[in-house]
Amino acid sequence: MAVLIVAAMTAEFRGALSTPPAEGSSLATVVVNYFSYFTIESNLFAVAALLSAGVWTLTRRHQAPTWIAVLMAAATTFMTITGLVYNLLLRGLVPAAHPWANEILHLIGPLFLVVDLFIAPRRRLPWRTVGTIIAFPILWAAYTLIRGEHVVSPLTGDPWWYPYPFLNHHLQGGYEVVIAYVIGIAAAFTLVAWGVVAVGRRRGPTESASVIISPDQPVERVIDGETFRINQDPDTPGLYHLDWLSGPNPDYGFSSRVSDGRQQSEAELDDEIRTFLAQVDPKTGYID
Repeated sequence: MAVLIVAAMTAEFRGALSTPPAEGSSLATVVVNYFSYFTIESNLFAVAALLSAGVWTLTRRHQAPTWIAVLMAAATTFMTITGLVYNLLLRGLVPAAHPWANEILHLIGPLFLVVDLFIAPRRRLPWRTVGTIIAFPILWAAYTLIRGEHVVSPLTGDPWWYPYPFLNHHLQGGYEVVIAYVIGIAAAFTLVAWGVVAVGRRRGPTESASVIISPDQPVERVIDGETFRINQDPDTPGLYHLDWLSGPNPDYGFSSRVSDGRQQSEAELDDEIRTFLAQVDPKTGYID
């Protein structure tokens, strides 16, 4: 899917460059305008997320790290909104120069990410991830509204340029209507981001219960297919020794201790194990 998206963006980009800019504008403005469309930015997120997840899956044996899960959640949210806004508000307003590319960027890509949400492995993300996801579209809206009045349109020569008509206060009769659109779309982003995180939390592996590990009773944990034995140090409060039993190198593992020396729960140690596995070189079985 990432390859198709890149091909579609390339076709659209070449089409944008093929039209000479109007007087007062420039080719540089055309390039910046192209990458200022949320459609393009959401598809770039999708390419980055799909490639990152794909490479990780092919080269590592354990679950992808949190940053890839957040990137996938953001890409799914952005692509879903792109598909909804285009197909509900914008379809048919402007003839598509490359219909096949237009469908990939606005319909096929978004549908692929939505299907992926329900069938591909997902990590349980904290609810605060919703705030992380919606931060980008909020910044994009601010950037678009501020920049719009300082750009000459390459197509019409108007002393303003907005990527979408619902953000253009000249067409909407004032900023009041634009602000209403922005609020509505922000609410939609929040709702979709919440839904994406909720689906991931429902489908992802269940968190371990917060059970304290006793110093005299080692515990074995299987995390992302790897087995670890967890021992609490009897002499140092809050210090844990984790032996990688299923790893390629005998007697290899790591130790974990929080700064305040308190006891850690199994759920916290599970996160420590995932962080450790994410740093291991798959070729050597060691952290470089």
